[in-house]
Amino acid sequence: MLISFSIPEMLPMIEAGLREREGVNIDGLRVKRQTIRARGDRYVAMLEGGSGRNWNCTHDLHLWWKSRTQERRHLGTIGAATAKAFPIEIRNINGTTVMSGPFGWIEKPRLSVSWSPLQGGEAFKAQAMKDGFASVEDFRDYFAPNPGDVFVGVLFRW
Repeated sequence: MLISFSIPEMLPMIEAGLREREGVNIDGLRVKRQTIRARGDRYVAMLEGGSGRNWNCTHDLHLWWKSRTQERRHLGTIGAATAKAFPIEIRNINGTTVMSGPFGWIEKPRLSVSWSPLQGGEAFKAQAMKDGFASVEDFRDYFAPNPGDVFVGVLFRW
């Protein structure tokens, strides 16, 4: 499964995450070891295959930088046995952003986490930061910027 990245600010975090995964001391650098993608047919099949296997990926993840351009570069391959693929929904409900899914990937598992401008949501903030965003607002504006928006996707974690 090819996963391509193109946001320049995230490249150093992805590279640091891959080095960290290999056991290299990254000296406190910020890491990105997960990504969220819109759910399409190929991801639906992967989720169906992984749901009974503790959400393990059914295919290796081939991470690329700008895969469809002259600048393309293979960043690394994550074996299916060590990668996870979780179904996720991100909703903007009148300014409150809610993520829902089988969140075994959050330190205290629950079915959903939320954030609003009036209330924190530390678990939500932690996930937005792990995904490489500078703030919860940036995360919300990327996936569900307007009240009523719903983003249906897959969270890949390696």
